[in-house]
Amino acid sequence: MENKDENFARASLKDVIKYKVKWLLKTLWFCINRPFDILMECV
Repeated sequence: MENKDENFARASLKDVIKYKVKWLLKTLWFCINRPFDILMECV
């Protein structure tokens, strides 16, 4: 039983890391693209 819980904890930890990485990439993408769009409108 303990081993199963350990595997579940590991899987959920991976999911959390994946989620955070995706969120970070989306945030970076938005931060990079938004000013670029504004700049293109001005030009």
